[in-house]
Amino acid sequence: MTNLDAVRLTAPGLYTAAGADPASLWEALVAGKDTGRPDELLAEAWPGAGTAFLVDDPDAATLGVHRRVLRTSEKQARMALYGARLALTGPSVTGPVGGEGWGLYLGLPTVDEQLLRFSALDGLRRAADDSPGAVAALYGREVPPFSGLSHLNSTAAAHISAVFGLTGAMAAYSPFSDAGLSALVDGVLSVAEGENEAAVIGAVSPKVHPLLFPQYEELGWTGAAPGEGAAFLVARRGPDVPGARDVPAAPDGPAVRLAGYGRGFGADGADLTSALTEAVHAALAMAGTDAAGIGWVLPDAGWTAAGEQAQRAALDRVFGPAGARPAVAGAERATGVLGPAHPLAHVVLALHGLATGRLLADDGETGPRGAAAGLPGAGAGLRRTRSGVCRRTGRSRIMSRRVVVTGLGAVCGLGLDWQTVWEGLCEGRSAIRGWQPPGVDDFPVRYAAPVDDAAFAARYGADEDPGPVERRVRFGLAAAGQALADAGLAAGGDGAWTAGRIGTAVGSGVPERDPLELLPALGEDGQPSWQALYARRDRLDRASGLFCTNDALAAGIAARHRLRGPALNFSTACAGATHAIGHGFRMIRRGEVDAMVVGGADSVLNLPTMTGLHLLGAPSTSELFGDRLCRAFDRDRSGLVAAEGAAMLVLESEESARRRGAIVYAEVAGFGSSLDAYQVTAPHPDGVGAALAMRRALADGGVAPEAVDSVNAHGTSTPLNDPIETRAIKDVFAGGEHYRKLAVTANKTMLGHLIAAAGAPELIATVLSVRDGIVPPTLNLENPDPACDLDYVPDKARHQEVSVAVSNSFGFGGLNASLVVRGYDD
Repeated sequence: MTNLDAVRLTAPGLYTAAGADPASLWEALVAGKDTGRPDELLAEAWPGAGTAFLVDDPDAATLGVHRRVLRTSEKQARMALYGARLALTGPSVTGPVGGEGWGLYLGLPTVDEQLLRFSALDGLRRAADDSPGAVAALYGREVPPFSGLSHLNSTAAAHISAVFGLTGAMAAYSPFSDAGLSALVDGVLSVAEGENEAAVIGAVSPKVHPLLFPQYEELGWTGAAPGEGAAFLVARRGPDVPGARDVPAAPDGPAVRLAGYGRGFGADGADLTSALTEAVHAALAMAGTDAAGIGWVLPDAGWTAAGEQAQRAALDRVFGPAGARPAVAGAERATGVLGPAHPLAHVVLALHGLATGRLLADDGETGPRGAAAGLPGAGAGLRRTRSGVCRRTGRSRIMSRRVVVTGLGAVCGLGLDWQTVWEGLCEGRSAIRGWQPPGVDDFPVRYAAPVDDAAFAARYGADEDPGPVERRVRFGLAAAGQALADAGLAAGGDGAWTAGRIGTAVGSGVPERDPLELLPALGEDGQPSWQALYARRDRLDRASGLFCTNDALAAGIAARHRLRGPALNFSTACAGATHAIGHGFRMIRRGEVDAMVVGGADSVLNLPTMTGLHLLGAPSTSELFGDRLCRAFDRDRSGLVAAEGAAMLVLESEESARRRGAIVYAEVAGFGSSLDAYQVTAPHPDGVGAALAMRRALADGGVAPEAVDSVNAHGTSTPLNDPIETRAIKDVFAGGEHYRKLAVTANKTMLGHLIAAAGAPELIATVLSVRDGIVPPTLNLENPDPACDLDYVPDKARHQEVSVAVSNSFGFGGLNASLVVRGYDD
C-alpha cells in the first residue's frame, strides 16, 4: 500500500450556515448556537422540513468571476467555487496556484435544480393535454438555454479548474457523504503516489430545495435538517519530502495528515454495520493504531434510520472493547446535513481542533485525547502535525501489481452482449437510426442510437427484478452480470468475495427527471403548490430521478452480486466511465482490492435531457446524411449523435486471475487524467488537457509513445473536439512523427455517444483490438478535414498487430481521462 505520511492537509476553506471559516463553526458548536432558520418554502412543501441551515448564494463579486459564470452554473456549483476560493486565497497557501502539478478531487451531490420553472407547470399541463409535440415546443420556449450545463454537477469542477488554472489529475464522485470521503482519500493518494504535487480536495452540499425530499423520504429520512455549504482543503507534500519545493509550503499554517482509511459497501441492516466496522478497522490498521488511540469520532450525519442504527452498532463494535469511549461529536448541530460536504467539514473541524489541542464532545470542548476518526460510510483517521509539517516515515511505497481484464459485458444499440457489439464494430455496422421522443414528430434532433427495448426485455426481462430504477441502471445491471459471468465469477463462489476484496466503480450521468412528473403539484385552481405535490406524492414515479440517486447503479451491482469492496460512482460527464475504470485499476494495483467491476451506463434519450443538450448546441440537428450522421474527423461533421446503453469490465490482479485460472483478454497498463482550465463550454483549443491526460497514462504505465500502435479516439463528430483531439495526438506522439504510424479509430461513428458511459464500450473495443489484432473503422469519413490529418482507418476494419493502444475520453468542461492497454504476456 502507498505510504501516506508524506502528505499533509492544510488550507481549510469552509462555507456553512455558521460562517465562512472553521473558527466560526467551532465556536457555534461549543456555544450551542442555533444557526438554522425557518424556511417557508420547505415548510409548505414537506411536513417536518421547515428548518434548514442555508447559506447566501455567492455573487460574482464574492466569487471573483465575471457575471457570465452565474449563467453557466447553479447554486451548488457557486458554493463549491466559493469554498475553493476560501481555501486557495487564505493565508495557508503561499506562492502561485495552478498548473500541471495542481489536481482537483470533488464530492458532488446529484443536481436538484428544476428543468422547468414551477410557475410554468400550468402551461405544461395544457401542453400535455394537447400532445407530446406541444410539450416539446413548451420545453423549447421555457427551458433556460444553459439548463444542460446546470444539470451536470461536474460543471463545478470545470469552473474551479478555469478560475484557478488547475490542470492536474482529477476526479469527481457523487452523490452522498461517501463521495466527499472518496475525494479526500483519492486526492491524498494522488499526491502520495506522485501523480499531483498538490490536490485541491473539496465537496459541496446540494442546494436545499423541496425536490430533495421525495428522495430523502424514499431512503428513510429521519427528519434531520438539511444544510448548505462547501468544505475544501489542500493536500501537499511536506517540505522535507523530495519534490515539495515545486509547491510552496505554508510557513505557519496548521495541518493534519490522513493516517489511514477504509472503504467498502454494505446493504441495509447487519450488512451495513459489518461494512462500517470493517472499514474503521482497516483505517485503524493502516494508521498503525487501535481503538484506544482514538480520542474523537466525527460520525456521519444520521439522516436515515438504517444508517444511524448501523453507525451506532459499528461504533459499539469498534470502541466498546477498548474501554474508554472516545468523544463523539459532529458538525450538524450548526450546519445541518451537508451531504457530500459533511465528512470534509469534519476534516476541517479535526484540523482546527487537533492543531489547537482541542476536541469536541456533545457537551462542549475537551482536551486532547489522541487522533480523530470520521465515519461517513467509510473510515478515515487523521493525525495532528506540528507547525504544518507532516511527520515523514519514509518515501512513498506504491505496490505495483499487474492488472488484467478477465470479464466483459455490453448493452447498446449495436447489440446486447459484448460479442455482438465487437462483431458489429469490426464489420462496420452502425446503431444510429432515425429517432424522435415518443409521440413527437418534429423534435430538432432526428437521429440517435437507442437500445432495442423489445429485444432487451426478451433477453433480460426474466432477470431478478431490480425494483424501481432508471433505465440506465437496468442496462448497467445487465452489463455487469454479463461481465461477471464472463469472468467466471459467481457470488459466493470464490474466497475473494467473502473477504470483501471485490468492489465496483462506475460512471453515470444526469438524473432522468421529467417535469411532467410534477403535474400532481397543480391544485384545482391550476396553481402549483408544494403542499399539493406532497399530498399526491404516491402518484410520483419511483423509477424517476426524483427518487433514484445517481449512485443507484454502483449500489445495485454491489448489492445484487454481494460485493463487499468499495462501491464508487464517478461524475465527470463524458469521461465518467473512463475515470471509474482508471480508479478501479489503481485500487487493484496498489493492493486495496483484488478485483473491480468497472464501467458505466447512461441514457439521455428522453425529451427533457435531449432538450437540454440541444440548447447547448451539442447534438447534430442535420438531416443531410441520415444514419451516416456521426462523421468524426469529417469536414461535414455537425455535432454528436446521442446513444444509450452500458458496458462493464472485470479488472483483476494478475495473481488473482492466475489463482482462479481465469482467461485474460489484455492488461490495463496505465491511467491518466487532467483538467483543461479553460472554459465550461469548450475544450482548450490547443488540446493541452487532452495531451496531458495521454502523457500521464503512458508515463503511469511505463510505456514510450513510440510503442503505441492505435488510439481509440474520443471522436465525437463535433466541430471543436475532432481537430483539437487530432492536435493533441500529434503533440503526444510527435517524436519521429510517430503519429503518422498510428491507427486512430472513432467508435462513436457506429455506437453513437453514450455520454457518461462512452469510455466503457470503447475500452472493450480497445481491449479486443489488442487481443485480436483488429482496429475497427471510422465510418462516414468521406470529406476529410484538412485539420484532421491522421490515419483514421476509414470505412473498413484493419487487421494489424496492436501491442499497445490508448483509449481517450474527454468530458464536457475539460475533464479528461486516458487509459493504456497492452497485450498480456504471462
